[in-house]
Amino acid sequence: MTEISNLENVYQRALHSRSDSVFFQSIFDYIEAFDQEPYLVEINKQIIALADQDLKKEIDLEKKVQKEVLKTHKEVETYLKTHETGSRTVVEHMQKVTDAWKGDLISSAGKTRQMYDDITYALVILARVDDKKHLQFCRKYGKIHDNASVANWAKVSTTYPEWESERDRNKRLLRFKVWHAWNEIAEFHNWFSDYETERDKLIDSNMFWELSYVSSKFKAIQAAITGDTHAKTPGIDIRRDEYQRYLDMIHQHIKQQLSHQASESESNRPSCQYNSKTGKFSIDDTTIRFAPNNARGLILKMFLQNKNSRKKTMYWEDIFDKLGENTGAYDSEKKRHKVYYAVIAIATRISKEYLVEDFMSYIDGYVFLNPKFHL
Repeated sequence: MTEISNLENVYQRALHSRSDSVFFQSIFDYIEAFDQEPYLVEINKQIIALADQDLKKEIDLEKKVQKEVLKTHKEVETYLKTHETGSRTVVEHMQKVTDAWKGDLISSAGKTRQMYDDITYALVILARVDDKKHLQFCRKYGKIHDNASVANWAKVSTTYPEWESERDRNKRLLRFKVWHAWNEIAEFHNWFSDYETERDKLIDSNMFWELSYVSSKFKAIQAAITGDTHAKTPGIDIRRDEYQRYLDMIHQHIKQQLSHQASESESNRPSCQYNSKTGKFSIDDTTIRFAPNNARGLILKMFLQNKNSRKKTMYWEDIFDKLGENTGAYDSEKKRHKVYYAVIAIATRISKEYLVEDFMSYIDGYVFLNPKFHL
């Protein structure tokens, strides 16, 4: 498939590269080649849609968990306004729930898990202070023993266990998803290409925890690309076998989608036939007639006789020569006009009869068929 030739060349170079640094340079080049091909935009959208589809249930459950945690948080806040606890720790963890929700607290556990952990930790402390004075209130949100040890927090968020299970399932299956492979390859390229921009954004936003991680990731990617084994970052492992698997998944998916698109295009292609002996011309089930031996009929014969002829681009002089001598036109301008007006007449009639625009075109002396009528 000619359209994928650039990607195929980069893919083969990566596949057969002897050094790891050349392999990782090829990973970067693969995304560069992908971004230069407009016809791949739809495939990119399709990969994103796969992620949306696979993660929809998890995302919906997560939104519900956040809503339930915020409801519990509001109820506990209301309780604390009328019940003095003297616990600074409870207040701090209640504030962390709010900070996580607003995005002011960034955690490796993730926003939702951080909110849940902080609200339940606040309740654990609350259940134990003041000689278990608040134990009965805390039991509204789960099963707590008389010694204030917690069996569960089943009512902090009734959806939390289901969301956690769905999240763990998706995490387990992640490495088999083409959209995950795409994210890893694209991020490899983007973090190396746009590191300074992303770094400055994080600094301006005071997001120093994320800055530390992004900087470490950048250094690991840079070490992979340059082949500097001494610059490897502890805790971040950029492995060739892992990225080669990602590249394989993406490349095969792209080829499969392009093949599918080509098949769909072929199946939607209108059926166009011309009988050069009778002059019958048809698109799908509708037939009209051209005089087979005049200029229009002969030009149709030149382009519609077989698969290869439909893809040809012919210059007007070559067409005129094939029309034969008995044309009534002799000087160069009249010869050119003979071809031009015949082509325009064909295109105009087919446009009128079939509502097909640009069936045949004449541009700068060259004549060619609309590609949708190629075989």
